Amino acid sequence: MSIFDKFFTKFAYKFDKGYPDMNNDQDVLLLESLISEAIDEKFSLEEASATNITDVLHETFFALAFESLMQGKNYSIPKNIKELEQQLIKFQNSSFSSELKLGVTKDTMLDRLLNKQTTKQYFSDPDNKQTSNFSPTLIDDAQDAIESAENTIKALETSYPGGKIESIKRVASSEDIGVADNVAVVDGEPILISLKKGKGQFGSLSIEELLKLMYGFELGKGTGLLTSIDQNAVNDTLQGYIKDINDQIDDLSDKKTDTFKGELAIAMSEKGRVGKGAGEDISTPSKWNSSQIKAKGNETTDSWFGDKPTKRKHTYGRIYELPSIKKGNRNVEANHQKRKQTKINPAIDDYLESKGPIVKNNIAKLVSFLLRQDNEALKDKDYLYVSSKGNKILKIPSRDKIFNRAQDLDIELSPMKKGKKGQDLSDYSRDIIIKGKGKELARIPLLFRHSKGQFRDLLAQKGPAPTFSDGFTEYFGAKGDEIEVTV
Repeated sequence: MSIFDKFFTKFAYKFDKGYPDMNNDQDVLLLESLISEAIDEKFSLEEASATNITDVLHETFFALAFESLMQGKNYSIPKNIKELEQQLIKFQNSSFSSELKLGVTKDTMLDRLLNKQTTKQYFSDPDNKQTSNFSPTLIDDAQDAIESAENTIKALETSYPGGKIESIKRVASSEDIGVADNVAVVDGEPILISLKKGKGQFGSLSIEELLKLMYGFELGKGTGLLTSIDQNAVNDTLQGYIKDINDQIDDLSDKKTDTFKGELAIAMSEKGRVGKGAGEDISTPSKWNSSQIKAKGNETTDSWFGDKPTKRKHTYGRIYELPSIKKGNRNVEANHQKRKQTKINPAIDDYLESKGPIVKNNIAKLVSFLLRQDNEALKDKDYLYVSSKGNKILKIPSRDKIFNRAQDLDIELSPMKKGKKGQDLSDYSRDIIIKGKGKELARIPLLFRHSKGQFRDLLAQKGPAPTFSDGFTEYFGAKGDEIEVTV
């Protein structure tokens, strides 16, 4: 029996039909809750499906456009799934393209496009039919991919003037080709392409690995940055967050507004929660106040994140996002942001300063990690970083090239960044500055924040797009020779 069979056999009794009906909103919510409990983090079928299919589509449109352009034809964006399917069949039979590897089968991808969870995002028409028109959002994604393909071809032709571009494909999820999303072949040599929709980001960097390389220490097993810094600062922020939410619920309960009652009923429903106590009815403020889910306001990070049975942190995370809570008379959101600015961020600074300075011997490893070139099997491979519709294309040097310049590299941390109006930011935000022989080569933004909702996780790195200085590619001598592009 597969793990999925075991999962659904165990929880079949919770569903009216004995299985989750994906056209039933309550069943979808319950399934999300069960999965959230199993993986101990918030899980959204809509977000998971939308995020994944967006990436697949963008990378697929890139390959389709690339192939059309190499055939001397402009790429025509499909109006609907039927036209997209026809394009995929034609692509796979193309003499130019070796194959289009979707990572999922063509049929699976198209089926997922028609899934209820993605319909609103991808279709202008409400009906789930192959002839339903694609939404402006999907058309914009396709246009981004087309322009990226146009500029990537120009960059390859500039970089390999005597070379013949032979094929293009999307990397399948089962293939381990580092950060590559697409692969072009030039004179038999695979050219790895990391394709970013919009400006891109390096958000998947691990805080734990980052700190290990920068300062030479490891966070304890099962701990994170939030549980390692000054706990007085963290506990004050956590307790203020809890108290403000509790007080705001009380204030709004007295008003008995229909809007708030509806919001609260969804957030506190059985389907909106997981774990022990999930069967307890806390769908009204009065029931909430007498429930085991409600926090007292004296919790610490240890008790909060160690509180596996009740999943209290998930419930509070859902309630915090309710418009009536965040924007109510208690200024819950503003107060929480201020506490993070004045307590959490300085505590992170103090902690990092206590661990410094940055370990000089780890600089090459750190730069490789920051530039996503830490795959030993691909240590001699450069890759193209394509973002901003292909208006920004850089050749990221291989791990070997980075290590060849190790003695000339240095790393600095910028001061804390400010908002557009000069105000302090609520999330921890600095730049890692990569220097070569004292000259700035690149900036990798750090943004430490709760990625799964406030106080639902121990902070993650979610930095925006890096910036690269003129001469970055030339400095490392990335093979090819210069994709100097900025096209």
